[in-house]
Amino acid sequence: MFSLSILLLIVSIYSCYTILNERPFSEDIISSSSEIAISSEGLLQDFLEDEQEANATYVEKIIEVEGKVKEVTFLNDRYTVLLHSGTNMAYVMCDMRTEQAALVKELKEGDVVRLKGIFKGFLMDAIMLNCVLL
Repeated sequence: MFSLSILLLIVSIYSCYTILNERPFSEDIISSSSEIAISSEGLLQDFLEDEQEANATYVEKIIEVEGKVKEVTFLNDRYTVLLHSGTNMAYVMCDMRTEQAALVKELKEGDVVRLKGIFKGFLMDAIMLNCVLL
């Protein structure tokens, strides 16, 4: 019983540390400065060339990405903007903030946009959350 209590205490401390040191999802992206500005093609190219270095450069940072709209989707009350990356294998996927809905509705395929958000990682696509149009 004592070892279970210690294990639960360690897990609780680790969870609190992780939560407190992670960027808050609700961070005010609009007033925050971008740490990096890059094109959607350049972002994907960095990951294709050296994924480990690109992760160290971009993950959990506020970045601006400029690119051409491939598609705008609406699912589960959230808009997502897909940006072309110079390849048909991967895209930059930008999950938009809900207050951006009116602006996002106006976007059309082929529009060139600049978005700012928190870069979360690269799976089959580059993932950005909490995005706003600039």
